[in-house]
This record gives sequence, C-alpha cells and structure tokens, in this order.
Amino acid sequence: MKNKFIIAFGLAGLMLGGTVLFASTAQAANNKAAVIEDAPGAVGTALSKVKPLSGPKAKKNAKYYLCLYSASWCGPCRKEMPHVVKVYNEEIKNNPDVDLVLFSRDQNPADAKKWLSSAKAKFTVLNPKDQSKIPGAQNPGGIPHMYIIDADGKVVKEGYPSTILSQYKEICK
Repeated sequence: MKNKFIIAFGLAGLMLGGTVLFASTAQAANNKAAVIEDAPGAVGTALSKVKPLSGPKAKKNAKYYLCLYSASWCGPCRKEMPHVVKVYNEEIKNNPDVDLVLFSRDQNPADAKKWLSSAKAKFTVLNPKDQSKIPGAQNPGGIPHMYIIDADGKVVKEGYPSTILSQYKEICK
C-alpha cells in the first residue's frame, strides 16, 4: 500500500511539474510575442509583411497611420471616398511621416478592388483577415470609420473620416 501511495504521489508531482513547466514556457512565448508586437515601429514592420489587396505596400517607417475602415456596399463610405482620395493624393502620398491604409470590409475582394479602382484610390488596401496582424488595428462599431495610430500601434484619435482628415495634420506632428 505504501508503494502505491509513493507511486501515485510521484506521478501527481510529475504531472504538476510538467504543467508548471508548460505554463511557464507558454507564458515566456506569450511575453516574447508581446515584446515583438509592442516594439517601436511595430505597425510599419507588420504592414511590410502583409500583401495588399490593392495599392502599394504601406510605408514602413511612417510615424502615423490613418486606418480607414470602409466597404464598397456602404453608401456613406462611397460618399467619403472622393474626399479621402483627394487628401491622400494632395497631402499624404508624399509625406514620409503619415500613411493611409484602408481595411476593406468587403467579403468579396473583387468588389473592393473594382470600387477602389473606379475611385482612383492609390493607397494600401488590406483584406479584413489581415487586420489582426497589425498592432493597433481596431474593430469599429460601424463604417466608415478612421483611426489614427502611431508607429507603435497606440490609438491616437478616432472618428468619422472627414473629421479625422481635417484634423490629422495637427495630431500627426
């Protein structure tokens, strides 16, 4: 009986020890991932690894990213797009410190590409599935919506795209 107790106690100890070792190893891996995600310039680094749905790759070394959430089927989004394209072409395109990235909410990438091509949008457009790869990317309650995030993924400002576009120069200094 004493030997059975020792064996059972020993097995329980091994199982508990293995669980603690597994948990501490998993925690270390999670901490490492968090450090990479929270690293300076994490947004640009993450964006440089994602293939855009359309447009160029995002600027890797921008200080701020204007993240637009929009879709071809959304009436208000379609209404905002000419203004977004104009501001991008006239002010953001050649500004090394600021970039604009659209996170498409279209289920069909072909619909997004067709719409953005007709709108002459030349900025980075990403699939919805790629949002989770970008530090600071959000899930807005509705569209159109825009967030300004800094290079490290911290949300600086959010709101309606035309409002954000009228304020971004003051915010992104």
